[in-house]
Amino acid sequence: VQTCALPISIALSMGELVTAGKVEPQTGWWVIIVASFSNLVFKTAVIAMLGTAQLLRRIAVWFAAAFAAGTMLVAFWPA
Repeated sequence: VQTCALPISIALSMGELVTAGKVEPQTGWWVIIVASFSNLVFKTAVIAMLGTAQLLRRIAVWFAAAFAAGTMLVAFWPA
């Protein structure tokens, strides 16, 4: 449960900073996406070390799809 709190807290903090005008919206959403990426990579590594190979295969498909969608969002979003 605690690993879910970090991206949520980063999203809330970035939302407040963007609303206050201290951070540009472009930077704010990019930071949220990067935090989500790092969370996915960390969770995949934990599953690889502590879980079974079958679990890793099942989860890796969904995590890869989320990672690909986020990468496309960052790559193709107009600046």
